[in-house]
Amino acid sequence: MSYSIISNEELVRLAPSIASEHVTDKASGAYRQVRTLDVVDLMRHEGWNPVKVKNTRCRMDDRKEICKHEIRFQHVDTMQSLIKVGEESLQAIMTNSHDCTTSFTFRLGMFRLACTNGLVVPSSVFSEVRLKHIGFAPRMIGEVTQQLASHGQKVANNVEMMKSITLSPNEQGVFASAARDLMFDNEEVIKKNIQFDASSLLHARRSMDTKNDLWTTFNRVQENMTKGDIRYFTGSRMEQNFRRQRTRGVNNIDRDIKLNQALWTLANEMAKLKVA
Repeated sequence: MSYSIISNEELVRLAPSIASEHVTDKASGAYRQVRTLDVVDLMRHEGWNPVKVKNTRCRMDDRKEICKHEIRFQHVDTMQSLIKVGEESLQAIMTNSHDCTTSFTFRLGMFRLACTNGLVVPSSVFSEVRLKHIGFAPRMIGEVTQQLASHGQKVANNVEMMKSITLSPNEQGVFASAARDLMFDNEEVIKKNIQFDASSLLHARRSMDTKNDLWTTFNRVQENMTKGDIRYFTGSRMEQNFRRQRTRGVNNIDRDIKLNQALWTLANEMAKLKVA
């Protein structure tokens, strides 16, 4: 599986807060500043290379060096290891900030080469690992990567199980409808009279994603939800406030993680119903 390793220079260009030496004024005297870039080097030493980076959009200049950022890593041995499942491979997802709202947090995810999108494994499959800045020691990264690798087979088994389950068109519609409910707040739906056809989430953006198994259905829905540009309507023609709109892609780090984890949990619940 091919992917591009990102250099430290490119990481800093894309997300300046990764190399920040600064910390929020709210930090206590016991707080220890640990540069994310230094942790990236420790991850490289353990064989995990950065392949994607995302930085929270900060409007205020004084927050640009302390805001939350996310880095995704893939292991150098992905091709040979048990943490590769078909066209998917395991990723380590690290988030951090320097505003005292987030510690170093590590999660597992899956990367799909076909659409270059990443999924986030929920805590029911892999419990996230948090490392506080206070008391941080380099050896901790080695312990974290061991946990990531040791749980790789569990995630792989989870994926293979979803691939083995076939969904009928009706069952795919049920999954899409449940996913739609994750997109909009109920009060917002009522207030704006949002009309969103859940079947639009099942649209396949490539021919290889037209299969009817649970894993492919899950990925179609996830890609459409996170990349956006899905048409929907608000308002009423009678009240003359009818509007055609399109969903936006998910760029917020926290929103992306929560949405992905919720979809994975939803897929697992669907799997339980199918094998019961």
